[in-house]
Amino acid sequence: MFPPPLIDAGETFFSRRLPLSRSSPGRRYRGILAPGERLTSVEIRLMTALLEFGQYLFDRYGEAADPYMAVVDYFTSTLELAGMRRLAEDDVTDRLVLGVPPVADGSNCSPMSAGVASTGRL
Repeated sequence: MFPPPLIDAGETFFSRRLPLSRSSPGRRYRGILAPGERLTSVEIRLMTALLEFGQYLFDRYGEAADPYMAVVDYFTSTLELAGMRRLAEDDVTDRLVLGVPPVADGSNCSPMSAGVASTGRL
């Protein structure tokens, strides 16, 4: 089952609550600005890069890295979800299996196939 069930709602596989301090200032968000690009094209490239780097971290650090190598993406409609699922199954998998560009240190990550699961339910 993903993510694994936990006892405390404040402690999840993805996050844990910490008191705010200089060393843990709270949530940090990242954004992508890609004017003139199609959203699906950007999502495919972003998902590929995240999965590639997840594989790199797993190869380098083993179980200390995310053993699920998951990308969590949120959509505003079931139609968007269904479209991205098809793209992830086709385009993202092809990009990962057929060869990916080198990561920051110049090495290539090993090819992997992307398992895709989706749900329109909350």
